[in-house]
Amino acid sequence: MTEHHVTGEIGLVTGAAGNIGRAIALELVRRGASLALADHPSASMQLEAVAAECRAVDGRARVHPVTFDVTNETATYCATCLSSVVWTTSKRLSVGWTNRT
Repeated sequence: MTEHHVTGEIGLVTGAAGNIGRAIALELVRRGASLALADHPSASMQLEAVAAECRAVDGRARVHPVTFDVTNETATYCATCLSSVVWTTSKRLSVGWTNRT
C-alpha cells in the first residue's frame, strides 16, 4: 500500500478524543499534517491528551484542540466558524475526518 504524506497540510478531525479519532489524528501528524482536533466538551481532558500525544509525535506540528456540542445550534455555528477560520488563515483545509462514536 502506498503511504501518502500530507506535510504542511491542514486537517480537521472531529471525534478526536475517541479511539478512532485519536488514531487518525496521530497518523495524520506522523505523516506531517497540522491539525484542528474537535470533540464534545465532556471529552475535553481526553482531547487535550490526544493533542499532547500528537505534539509528542512531531513537536513542529500545530495542533489545536477545540470542544463543541454538535447538538447545540450555537455550538454547531461555532464549529462552522472554526472551519472558516482554518480555511481563511491557511487558504486550505486539505484533510477532513468526521468521526462520531
